[in-house]
Amino acid sequence: MIVPHLVSPSGVDHLSGLITILPLYVGPDQLMPLASALGAIIGVLLLFWHRAVSLGWKVWQSIIKRTPNVTNRSRN
Repeated sequence: MIVPHLVSPSGVDHLSGLITILPLYVGPDQLMPLASALGAIIGVLLLFWHRAVSLGWKVWQSIIKRTPNVTNRSRN
């Protein structure tokens, strides 16, 4: 099947251009699995977000407690 707009007036077809562009087509049937996977990843992150933040907060607090407080040192 030759699509009329892919044939130039000189008779040379531009089917090779179509073959180059065709793999770049991304339709809904390709995007839905990707969107579903992205939604699953975001959902799991949201489920455990509180635990991740609390773990980060505990690590941060343990680092802060280990460093000496410079402002409370007495000068000799």
